[in-house]
Amino acid sequence: MSAKKGETPEGLASYRMLIDNEWVDSRSGERFISTNPVTGEPLAEVPHAGAEDVEVAVLAARRAFEKGPWPETTPAGRARLLRSLG
Repeated sequence: MSAKKGETPEGLASYRMLIDNEWVDSRSGERFISTNPVTGEPLAEVPHAGAEDVEVAVLAARRAFEKGPWPETTPAGRARLLRSLG
């Protein structure tokens, strides 16, 4: 089920993508309704990411990995962070 921005059914959660530490919509503005695969009930409206969105996200992730604090974090430090996320 596709939807244009602003056509979210009443009461349905609407989400954006987190890319390069910013909440953004897809570059095309297209969105779709994600549904529960068991019941078919709508769960949320989400951006329909295209190839350009994926490329921007991958480049941002690579930049964060190479220039952020993660490469300098010790294995024990990484383990602590991952355990706290879990």
